[in-house]
Amino acid sequence: MYFSLRQHRAAYRRGLTLMELVVVMSVLIALAAIIVPLLPGLLGRAERSSRATNSQEIYKAVQLFESMYSHYPTDWDALGDGSATPCNWLDGTDGVHGNIGLKTGGPLQLSTLTAAQVSALTGAGINRVQLFSTTAPTTNSGQDVTFNPYSSLTDRSTAGSGQAISTTSNLVILTSLGQFQLNLSDNASTSTGTYVVFGLGKRTSLIGVGMNEAPVNFFDNAALSPDSRYSRYGVVFQVSGVSATNASAGATGPIIDFAHAKFVRVIRFGGTLGVGDDAIRDFWKDVAGGDGS
Repeated sequence: MYFSLRQHRAAYRRGLTLMELVVVMSVLIALAAIIVPLLPGLLGRAERSSRATNSQEIYKAVQLFESMYSHYPTDWDALGDGSATPCNWLDGTDGVHGNIGLKTGGPLQLSTLTAAQVSALTGAGINRVQLFSTTAPTTNSGQDVTFNPYSSLTDRSTAGSGQAISTTSNLVILTSLGQFQLNLSDNASTSTGTYVVFGLGKRTSLIGVGMNEAPVNFFDNAALSPDSRYSRYGVVFQVSGVSATNASAGATGPIIDFAHAKFVRVIRFGGTLGVGDDAIRDFWKDVAGGDGS
């Protein structure tokens, strides 16, 4: 009888009393009040930390690919639709979608290349780019700004998506300001050559060989979402240089043509172009100031 009564009481006591529930809820609410305000800061710091490491890993992967195949990956993102007009959803003017700095007076601009500059790219194995949609991609169309912004949803070699690089191709290049932001020149008014900028997307031949997938970088934005910023990394290749004696004159002198394009930088897109050490500096600034948003 004793054991039966004990078992009966144990069965009857399953669960918590109202007072116990109140105590548990009070503790959870108190913990939430402490932890929740910290989450945005922790997320911001984690993103800044990943930016620095991602830039280094991308650079290593591109160099490893070149050492394995004796040429660089191709099918980089063109960051445009192939025309001389920037895609308005990439220039930041709509206040929502990505900003890669394609504005008048900005660090990047669209331009065609000379035959020698095209030869430098193709000689390095970069013979095709992937075009972007002319209008802002939407999830309803099977596209999206961050992961699938291409003009064609089919294979990357399909006409209308993959475009062979030629002297009529409108590609993104660094302006003098852009070269200065990336520490490639001494000031914002002189140039050290011609640098072509590509986006690192999922269609480049680097993916599946040197990297498992294209890393994504979300910039600081109140509306943290894939559509709030163009969040791919980019790569910079130099296709021609400027004679040192003419560099101070604003690159108006003889141009030095390259036989093969030179891989020089991994960048992050935004109003200003960012590199790995910028992310490290921002991270420790947040730690010191207690601001990780």
